[in-house]
Amino acid sequence: MEKIIIVGTNEFSEYVYETIRIEKKAEVIGFSTLKEHLTQKEFCELPIYPLEELPNFFNMDDTLLLITVGYTKMNKRRENTYNICKQLGYRLYTYISPRAICDSTNIGEGCIIMPQTYIPPVTKLGVCNVINVGTIVGHTSNIGDFNWFSGNVTMGGNVMVGNNCFIGMNCLLKNGVNVASQTMIGAYSCLTEDTVEGRFYSGNPAINTKKLKSIVVCDFI
Repeated sequence: MEKIIIVGTNEFSEYVYETIRIEKKAEVIGFSTLKEHLTQKEFCELPIYPLEELPNFFNMDDTLLLITVGYTKMNKRRENTYNICKQLGYRLYTYISPRAICDSTNIGEGCIIMPQTYIPPVTKLGVCNVINVGTIVGHTSNIGDFNWFSGNVTMGGNVMVGNNCFIGMNCLLKNGVNVASQTMIGAYSCLTEDTVEGRFYSGNPAINTKKLKSIVVCDFI
């Protein structure tokens, strides 16, 4: 089994950790966060290490990082954490649940694909996307980087998703739509038309209701 360190100490980090532990897909040997955010010594009964100092504790040739930072500021904090990890020369783990169906061979590093999801062939995912439980990605679709798909999202085919998007629970994306970067789609919405960057959409059919502020989602940190 791969040995991994989970980057993040939040509710989503615990959720991912427990899922991996139950599935026995990898061995989580600890958690990590930036030194400035280090306020405790343990999380889920495992030690927490400063991200900047991981090579002092582990052989990083044998250890991978899994980023579980949430969707704060439209996934920007997760993107920043990813960039720090890459600058430090760390390798990232891509978690694909064995209870998911993933037929795509083009999945970017650092993605988290939870149980009961479906990723078909001829579909591309960029880096560090989170695809939550029950989500169905449409065929021949292209998803960019640092996106968050909440549970039970359903996509038609040939959907294009930019970067740093948030798609709420039980959303439906019509085949062929283009979701611009920095788009937020509210829960239970049905998107039938292309979006404009930096806007919030909701309803059935989903309409643009407002422009996003600089800080729009601050649940997991």
